[in-house]
Amino acid sequence: MGQLHARRVQAMANLDLLAVVDPAGVPKDLPGAASLPELDAVVIATPADTHRSLAQPLLEAGVACLIEKPLATQVEDLDVLAQFERVSVNHLERFNPAVRALPAGLGPRYFASERLGSFQRRGSEVDVALDLMVHDLDLLGWLTGHQEPSLMRATGLPVMTSGVDMVEAWIEVGDCVAKLSASRVSPRPQRSLRLVSPQAYYSLDLRQGRGHTTSTQDLTQRELHLDQGDALSHMHRAFFAAVRGLEPFPVPAHEAAFAARWALAVSDAARARL
Repeated sequence: MGQLHARRVQAMANLDLLAVVDPAGVPKDLPGAASLPELDAVVIATPADTHRSLAQPLLEAGVACLIEKPLATQVEDLDVLAQFERVSVNHLERFNPAVRALPAGLGPRYFASERLGSFQRRGSEVDVALDLMVHDLDLLGWLTGHQEPSLMRATGLPVMTSGVDMVEAWIEVGDCVAKLSASRVSPRPQRSLRLVSPQAYYSLDLRQGRGHTTSTQDLTQRELHLDQGDALSHMHRAFFAAVRGLEPFPVPAHEAAFAARWALAVSDAARARL
């Protein structure tokens, strides 16, 4: 992700300086790290347990930070980072073309997600809920107004690590019932989301960035109208607009902390059943 961020940011217009926070794996033609007073913004794409130590001094100095998900792996670190305003977290699925095509104020009554992938060492230092399911937990919290759940149950299994590598969660929040599945030991990748609102049913293929909706009134089905552009570019544009004071920060730290806390709670519930 660090390499992806670096290449995309380097290609953006109207950016005068790119500072490399963690040079490991970053293309050699990028400029080196600048001194703190020269920085307007930093992208932090490092292991999640380093996010607070890297971001906190920058944020305290007024430097805006775009931090990779999850925001942190410990509740204490989440609480600290959630207090800062000039920060956004790279929950990319909010910028997925299929998600961007959803109507405002959807108010889902049912939310079902499947996020399956093959095993990768990157991210395996945390349970799959914090590694993968956190994307869908962020969407669930965002679409339901970040209410606290009235019910949360989970079960999972270790496969490749000593933690939880596949997990199923059942969450009830507000008027919405949610069923979430995540696995990092699947032979085939999948990222899907199904939503039911009082007006329509939505089926999204998040991997392909497409979807369709079916009216609950007459069962008319239509493809969703998708914006052009990829999710990371949309995120970068929104973040740098916020850095310039033109828009709010797209995924505030307190919202990302909300999703990460849910992920930790899912992990705890699944581990309790092992």
